[in-house]
Amino acid sequence: MASYDTEIIKIKQLYGVGGGYEITLKVHPYYDAHNSYGIDEVVVDTRGDLINYKHIKTYP
Repeated sequence: MASYDTEIIKIKQLYGVGGGYEITLKVHPYYDAHNSYGIDEVVVDTRGDLINYKHIKTYP
């Protein structure tokens, strides 16, 4: 996953002012020399913990 190919879909504030956030990202993972193989949706919190992962599309 490359940061330049990541899209922020949603940011949700969890506990009010000063609390944590939940960040939903659309990422394009790749292998070898940037050979993309699909689209994933990843939800993380501000501590970097993975909350949810969903594979959306696979490229042939």
